[in-house]
Amino acid sequence: MKLLKTLVMLIAILLVSLSGAIAEEQAAVPEKVLSGQQVITLHYSTGIKPETLTVNRGTTVIWINQATRPVSIKFTGKEITAACENPVNFTKDVLGGFIAKKVKFGAVASMCFIEKGTYKYKVSAPTKMRAEVQKGVIESGKEFEGTIVVE
Repeated sequence: MKLLKTLVMLIAILLVSLSGAIAEEQAAVPEKVLSGQQVITLHYSTGIKPETLTVNRGTTVIWINQATRPVSIKFTGKEITAACENPVNFTKDVLGGFIAKKVKFGAVASMCFIEKGTYKYKVSAPTKMRAEVQKGVIESGKEFEGTIVVE
């Protein structure tokens, strides 16, 4: 009988210590919250729509390039160092921040924002194609500024 009581107490102690270890491990993993998506359109003549976008943590922001030419997206303020998995047309630079590749006409770039803050960015569109410049049509490239606020 004494052996049985000792065995039950050992099992109870083991279960309590295991549940505490599991709770500590789960607390160490950051919470991933997905909050849907929001779309930003990029036009060569009218710029970024909307210029300022307020989203919740976990929202994927999708930029659609309708500018008839490739564009680049560059964050100019707070650096993005953490995002949900698989951002599209973004890579990490040598310092660990996300930077955008060129986004072709009709293509998209997307980023899931998980850190609260205000993220300013610029969208740059190059000059017209060389053939049009050779015809005497000279137009400089355009830059547009946008802001994403993550609450």
